[in-house]
Amino acid sequence: NDEDDSTFTITVDSKMFHFQARDAEERQKWLDALQEARDLHTDNYALLQHTSRLLDSTASVSEFDRRIIEADAYLQVLIDQQQEIDQQMSHAENFPIQSCENIKLRLQHLIELVKKTIVC
Repeated sequence: NDEDDSTFTITVDSKMFHFQARDAEERQKWLDALQEARDLHTDNYALLQHTSRLLDSTASVSEFDRRIIEADAYLQVLIDQQQEIDQQMSHAENFPIQSCENIKLRLQHLIELVKKTIVC
């Protein structure tokens, strides 16, 4: 009957909650919304637990430190390449000056971005 199609019960922590929707369609909307909320909460909880385990793990900290050191090494490579490009461009007469300045500017922006990434 319609009344049975419109009711549902949710049990949380040994407590039972009885609900009655207007009809089966509204009941299904409620069930879908509740399921979506539960899934979202479960996913967020799992992510928080995973993040917490990563932060608590000394292995993860050493992995993080290793990656920071690696990023810093790449940053140094970029800085060395920037200096090399500056030297080559200062001696090159066949490069258009505007193109050289654009390359220098873009490389400087990239270096600053990498620096900010490492610091943050």
